[in-house]
This record gives sequence, C-alpha cells and structure tokens, in this order.
Amino acid sequence: MSNITIDLKSRSDSLNGMAIECNFKGFVLSNDASEYIISVHHGNPINEISKPILINAIWNELLIMKHLPDLNIEIIKKIKISLPKLGEVGNICFNNFKRIELVISNYKFLNLNNLPTNPRCIYITGQIKNKIKNLQSLSGSPVFNNDNKLIGIFCKQMNDEVYILPTYYIIKTLAKKNNDAIYSIDYEEPITKINNMNIYSEDNLYHKSLNSYIPLDVYLMLEGDSGKEVIINNKHNCRLDDIKNLLPITNERNIIKEENKFLVNASLLILLKMINKRIIINFINYIKKNIGKKMYLVINDDNYDSLDIVTEKILYEGEKYSLSIYSE
Repeated sequence: MSNITIDLKSRSDSLNGMAIECNFKGFVLSNDASEYIISVHHGNPINEISKPILINAIWNELLIMKHLPDLNIEIIKKIKISLPKLGEVGNICFNNFKRIELVISNYKFLNLNNLPTNPRCIYITGQIKNKIKNLQSLSGSPVFNNDNKLIGIFCKQMNDEVYILPTYYIIKTLAKKNNDAIYSIDYEEPITKINNMNIYSEDNLYHKSLNSYIPLDVYLMLEGDSGKEVIINNKHNCRLDDIKNLLPITNERNIIKEENKFLVNASLLILLKMINKRIIINFINYIKKNIGKKMYLVINDDNYDSLDIVTEKILYEGEKYSLSIYSE
C-alpha cells in the first residue's frame, strides 16, 4: 500500500555548535504537469535537508522540494481552492492513509511564526475530535475534506486547535516569480477600491478564489509578485513594493553572522525559541522596546561595549552557553 506522506528530516544553521534537528512530513502534489514535495519550514533556518529545495518561501511557511519518482508515494491531484466552510469535517492524513478527524472552527489572520514584525497569513483552524496532545511530528501533512480534496497543509497545534495553511497558498507559491519578497503599497489617499474590488470596514475585501473576506495586507501578500501592479480607486496604477528589508526584524531564511556576532533576524529568533523556549521571552521583550535599532546576539563573549544588554545562560547538550542580545 502506498503512503500519503514522506518522512523528512532537517538540521538548522549552527549557533556556535547549537543546532536543531527536526522530523516532519511532506506530501507530493501534481501541479501544471509537474510534481512537487510540499512541506513547511516553520521559519527554521534550514542548513541541511533530506530533499533538494526548490522554494523556501519568505512570505509564508511553505517549503517546496524536488520530487523524484517513487512508486510508494500517492500523488495528490484533487484540490479545493476556496476555504472550507465552518463546521465542515476534515482529516489530517499521514503515513499509510492514517487519519485524524477535525472540525473546521475558524479562520485566523496570524503573523508568520508568531513574530509581530512578520507578515500575516490566513490559517484555517480546526478542533480535533479525539484530543491528541502533540502533533508536532505530523506538521507538513496534507488535510483533506470529506470529498478527499486537499484543503491545506497542517502547520502547527496551539492549545486545542490545529492550524492549516490553505491550498491557495501552495498554488500561489508555485506560481510566483519571487517568493523572497514581502509586498505592500505606498499610497497616501484612503483606498476604497483595489483591482475593481471594494474595500470595506477594517480594510477587508472579498477574495473570489477563497470565497471569503480577507484583510488588504493579506491580499497584497497573496497576490503580490515581482513587477506586478494594482489599480487603486479605479484611477491609479500602483506598483507593489518589496518591504522585506524595511521590516523592524528582517525576515531572512538563514542566520547571518558578522565577525563574532549574529544579526537578530526572524530565523535567529525562531531558532533560539526551538533551542530553549524560556530564553526567548526576555529577548522578545527587549526587541519590542528597541524596534528600529540594529540588534545582535553574541555567545560566550563579554568583550563588547553596550550599556543595554539582556543576557541568558542555558545548558545545551551538556555545554553551558551565555547568550547576550544588544542593540547598536
């Protein structure tokens, strides 16, 4: 019997010997006569992985890899683009078509990887009928409706809810010219219409493909691409801007080292959280107070000059480390 998922393993970039290995799932999707392995990166700065990476998206948590023919893997061909209805039943599927049943409970617009400076994504949330405490190893598994159509990819579990990135994100990620950008627009007047779609209260608009109302910033992230323009208020053509480098915390997909220190970016913070959840709390509080400043992490080194430093000591695989974050 063929499998519906592929077992994947990755290793992160290293922070002076500290690195994280992750086990997760992926599945094979057929799109425009090509086949791809679809999974999630969770913002983790991946250094090594068991399959060749094609797309490591900045604007969502999708990881798309090259698929080599495998007779034991089921190829997913049936998909549903629009969001499932609230109350609809779905299933997280993995391995030999094992299923975890859930009920669609809500749609949420969350900052990517829960970092407040990151762009927002749509997540379908679901309640699992038979409560299971830890589904982390199943992230990257496909989620189907009762018609066996793919409605999204399982990303994470928080409290009693599971979070699913809709299928539309996969299709847009495969179609975009540039997945290494975060798009927005610079327009001084109030926006009442974009691409002939009305903007309603709280900057919401109706997205036909998703069959749902979504915020304008989420729409721009979904539909933005290199060189693309939108029509504002039925009168102005406006080019979408890549604001990735303008964000308070840069949203790179790898850790950046400068001499003996590490630049604080989204991937670094996510790796720190994975290494030790406790240390990230003080660091995040410090970062919120110093938004706009360039911040660095140093390890086991007190030879720098700064008056405002937050330091945490941790034990990692038997070794003691002193981690300090500061701004310049």
